[in-house]
Amino acid sequence: MPPQQLAAVAGAVAFVVLCIYLVVRYKAKIRAAFEGFATKHGLKFTGGSFPSAAGKIDGRHTVVQSRPEPRQKIAYFQIQIGVCGILPQGMLAFARGVFDSKGIRTGDAELDERVHIDAPDAQAVIAWLTPERRAALLDLAAARHAFAVPAKPNDVGPVVVMDQPGFKPRLDWIEEKYQQVLALARRLDA
Repeated sequence: MPPQQLAAVAGAVAFVVLCIYLVVRYKAKIRAAFEGFATKHGLKFTGGSFPSAAGKIDGRHTVVQSRPEPRQKIAYFQIQIGVCGILPQGMLAFARGVFDSKGIRTGDAELDERVHIDAPDAQAVIAWLTPERRAALLDLAAARHAFAVPAKPNDVGPVVVMDQPGFKPRLDWIEEKYQQVLALARRLDA
């Protein structure tokens, strides 16, 4: 093989080895961040391609996970944190879309404009909406999070859910996001 071809092959092999090394190193950082979060908070760590930490923190259902998004071919970062108390069953709240005119109307112009709220019992939702919870739902929508209360009492929930594309594989970044979602969950407690 001529020296130029040999150099090209060696360069290609070195590039492939470097790429594999970087992927393995990145996956190790992801694992370490999730494992560190699980250890810090006494949660169950599950490794694999999409690691997670799950369990209860201060009595709240908590899940921190990486999950695949096949349509976009990227990993998503998700946090679910339980909300305490008796809440309107089957309630769902999230940022209202541009062409979204459905859902419960609360009589609060700003809330109705920015937050889509759905539930089988509109009156229960309106009775539950204190000024603090209204403000929390506005902040939730601004952050592009969601709030879900299960329709059946035995299902997991109610939870505040943060779901975003990509993440930084660092314990401090995960902890910061967790604290932000936890603050919203506490504001929604009944």
